[in-house]
Amino acid sequence: MERLASDYPLFYIEPWWGWADSIDYDGCIENKTGILRLALFKKREFSSSLELH
Repeated sequence: MERLASDYPLFYIEPWWGWADSIDYDGCIENKTGILRLALFKKREFSSSLELH
């Protein structure tokens, strides 16, 4: 049976970090403002919070 999104009691917000592309962005991901580069086998953890009223 196919399940619909409305069958799941969940509200998901995907967090992201960064900036929109600048006017002079050349399209090369290595040159994109805000890209975080990690050394091989390294990790970085991020957290965020959200309040709904």
